[in-house]
Amino acid sequence: MLIALIVMSEPAHNRPADTASAGPLVPLRAASTIAPIVVAATVGVFASGVALLVAGPRRGHGLVLGAHKASFIVWFGATALHVLAHLRRLPRLVLGPGIRTRVALVGGTFVIGAALAGGTLSLAGPWHHWVDRDDAAAAHFSVFR
Repeated sequence: MLIALIVMSEPAHNRPADTASAGPLVPLRAASTIAPIVVAATVGVFASGVALLVAGPRRGHGLVLGAHKASFIVWFGATALHVLAHLRRLPRLVLGPGIRTRVALVGGTFVIGAALAGGTLSLAGPWHHWVDRDDAAAAHFSVFR
């Protein structure tokens, strides 16, 4: 998310010529069209996930859980299309200039994400057992079976 915000905030004249020009390849046009959807869906997944943590398993399983699932499905599809659109340019992007900055950003984002996940792991405890094991109608909500 941090990397996406940095890239999106960068003016077009600072981007590589093939993404700033008026006529990029069709997949790149698609990627730049999909990018805001990826960001919006990511915000949706994070916001609904926080709302689920706050509401708890019994109160948060209605509309908020549905929004969380829907935003994840949109995020997954949009992210897959976005990555596929950039696949051909990936070696040049990864190994090009600024590799140290990219490695530092990705590594820092990973460390921050791992710290946040570890720090909030205790909040997931109530979700482990919220589905009655004998309730077949609610069993599809369990991801811990």
